[in-house]
Formats: sequence, structure tokens, C-alpha cells
Amino acid sequence: MPFDSPASLDELDRALVLALRADGRAHWSALAAELGVSEQTVARRYRRLRSAQLLRVVAVVNPYVVGWHPLQLRLRTERGAALRVGQAIAARPDTVWAHQLAGGHDLAVTVYTRTTADRDALVLEHLPQARDVLGVEQHLVLRMFATPDTWQTGRPRTREESPDRVRLDELDERLLAALGRDGRTGLAALAEQLRVTPTTVGRRIAALRAARAVVFVTEVDPALLGYGTEALLWLAVHPAHLEEVGARLAAEPAVRFAVATSGPANLLVGLAVVDPPGLYDFLTAVVGRLPGVIRTELSPILRTLKRAGLLRVGSRLVEPGLSGPARDEQRRDGGRR
Repeated sequence: MPFDSPASLDELDRALVLALRADGRAHWSALAAELGVSEQTVARRYRRLRSAQLLRVVAVVNPYVVGWHPLQLRLRTERGAALRVGQAIAARPDTVWAHQLAGGHDLAVTVYTRTTADRDALVLEHLPQARDVLGVEQHLVLRMFATPDTWQTGRPRTREESPDRVRLDELDERLLAALGRDGRTGLAALAEQLRVTPTTVGRRIAALRAARAVVFVTEVDPALLGYGTEALLWLAVHPAHLEEVGARLAAEPAVRFAVATSGPANLLVGLAVVDPPGLYDFLTAVVGRLPGVIRTELSPILRTLKRAGLLRVGSRLVEPGLSGPARDEQRRDGGRR
């Protein structure tokens, strides 16, 4: 049986993934104590999963805190061109998530542009002129009710006050780039890369986390945790009920993320369930009981092209620009799941 099949994660592997979701930079000793095994066992399991490209811990910037501009895109493409267009968009450094969909739109993409000029150039020039792109919808992300880093952590999702804006300096930028490649890199290794002391690195990471400028996302294919069906759900909700609906959806175990957006559908929800009947159950038992919902649109995810800044190849998570077996596989099979 291939290692990257869902059955290849045993109970301890899955427990480790969930523990890392709670704190992606937790020390081996803390993880070992939580899981009831030795530090050597925890470290060996983690390294095995990471070397197989099934598990990655990466830093993701909070765009609101650092002054970046999150944007949600939906694209229609020429027939048969969705994968090619999606891979090109996924290769962009400002693309954080990218999915190929079933339904009326072919692709859903989340980008964090650094400036409004970058955002406007993307939606007004680059995408409309791109080959095989028939149409683009762009919507501002107005409010985050639940984010992927808080899914399956065992902690309640509660609304927090809006954090203060943080201005990143050159050292912060280099540190975040390094942590975006590997969020568990040790202080000594980071210090050597950045040519500063480990104490400086530790202080910078602590300050960025305290300011909520960065979160550490533990990414793994949800199918490896038993959630074999993913979908995006767009809701049109009466503004008087938007806050309540967003908060209630954020508390649902099936919700990976939930954000308020501009546009006629003002709430976008990412779902992960065991199988397609789970989507029906969610629509009827959860969405059907929410106040103020005017319209729904459910789009099953056929293929994920990028997660938390990492390219997705089958069940593997590959750093953009990285060569190796996973990228070779993508060339052979067209990135199919």
C-alpha cells in the first residue's frame, strides 16, 4: 500500500498531527508528554511524515496585522484549461490557497497582495489578459470568523478584538520567509540563516506571535485524517444576521475556515467531511437552521493545488520551486489526486 494513502496514518500519527495543530512549534518534550510516548518516538514520527511530504508546519502571515490585502477570486476557464490555469496561479508567491472546483466556477483562489497596486494589477490586468481565463470574480475578505490554523485544534474559536497593525522590518521579512518554508526550524538554525543570535530570533518569533502577525499552520491532506470530501460553500446572508451566522459556523467541526466577503455571496465557508452525504447533512442540519440565509451555493473541491503556500501533489505538500519526486509525479499525472 502506498505510504500516502489515507490508511497509512496510524493512531499515533494522527494524534501527532492534532497536537501540532494546537501548537506547530511545540517542543518535542511537550508533544511527547501529551501523546504519552518518548521524545525520540515523536521526533521520528514527525520526520518520517515530513520527509514523505505528507505533513508540513509553516508560518502564514495574518494579512490584516501586517497591512496586506486578502482577496478571494473565482475564475471560469476554457474547457480543459482549469488545471493549467490553476497551476500557473498557484505558482504565484502571493497565492496562499488554490482549489479546482466542480460547479459553475472552475477555480477558487485566495491571494494576499502586499499593496493595493499589486491587487489592482492582478485583477484588472494580469488575470483578465491571461490565456484561457473566461471570467474573474474578485471579492475582498472583510472578516475572518475561522481560519485553517484553528481547525481540529481542540480549542474553541472565539472572536478576538482587532489586533494592532505591525510594521515588518527586513529581519522580520527574512524570518517569516524561513518559517514559511519550515515552521519548526530551530532557533539556532534560524539564527545561522539570518546571521543573528538565537536570542534575537526567539524574541522576534515571540513578538510576532503575540501581535498575531503570524500563525503556524500544520497542514496535511484532510483525507489522511478521515475527511475524504472537501467543498466550498458560498452563502448570501442578510447583513443583520451575518455576525451571528459566521460565529455559529465557526464553531462547527466540519468548518475549516469561514470568512465574510464583499459581493452578492457575503460568507465563504470551507468544509471537510467524511463523504458526500456529510455535505447534505451539513446543509440540512446546520445551514438550514441558520437565520437570515437567503441563498447557498455548494462547490465540491475536485483538486487542491495549493495549501498554506505549499503546492499540493496528490497527498503531498511541496515547497514552491522545490524539485524532487513529488514535482516529477505532478508532471507525470497532471496533479490528479
